Amino acid sequence: MAILEAARKVGLLTTDSTLYIGEVAATDEALGVRITLLDESTGLFNGHDLFVTWAQVRRVWICNNEHEVGRFVHEMEQMVGAT
Repeated sequence: MAILEAARKVGLLTTDSTLYIGEVAATDEALGVRITLLDESTGLFNGHDLFVTWAQVRRVWICNNEHEVGRFVHEMEQMVGAT
């Protein structure tokens, strides 16, 4: 999943409707993606790492370095709230 590695920042909506926001740490095309979670209190990607299998991923949002992270997070939360 080279597009995820290039994007670096992602929002993952899982099959149980949980939204995870993080920075891509590693991907495995067969297994899933490992992300370092966003620490909302600091706005930094320095929380715990989380591994999500592709079977659990319902939706993915990506953000590159040109995007402002706060706006990216706000837009994802708005989209998830509308679904």
